[in-house]
Amino acid sequence: MKLTLFFLVSLLFSWSCGTAKSSNKDKLSFDQITYYTSTCYGSCPAYEAVILSDKSIKLKVLSVYIPNTWTLDSNLIGDYSGNLSDANFSKLKNEVDKINFDKVPIKEVNCCDAPIKLIEVKNSNKVFKIRSMSLPIELSNLERILFDICHQHQLTKVTN
Repeated sequence: MKLTLFFLVSLLFSWSCGTAKSSNKDKLSFDQITYYTSTCYGSCPAYEAVILSDKSIKLKVLSVYIPNTWTLDSNLIGDYSGNLSDANFSKLKNEVDKINFDKVPIKEVNCCDAPIKLIEVKNSNKVFKIRSMSLPIELSNLERILFDICHQHQLTKVTN
């Protein structure tokens, strides 16, 4: 009886480990993430960012306004580069690891006064890309993390 119970527990344990491994193969860890957001008819900031798995980031601030005004902040517009903090990189990686990109509905919405957003997640095997004014709810946390990285960056401005 003990031997049978041992085999059943061993079988159950090995099955659960195998299940966990197979469910992770749908996940898309990243080599590169590209994030873009356009302007709108108001004071929406516009950014282009490329983040690599080594924590490096290249950020282009296309437009950003002085808070509570309609005045572009020309001091912040430009190219930046540097590395993400461990905390920001960890937040980003954890969020990417949570998303099953194969099940994210892709619906392009380009109709109204809202910024167009693009998120592209690449690794050596796959590319996930979406461009829309209205991203699916499955990407809302990822988009918030990417926006915060761009908006609250501590990067070095690159002079050409």
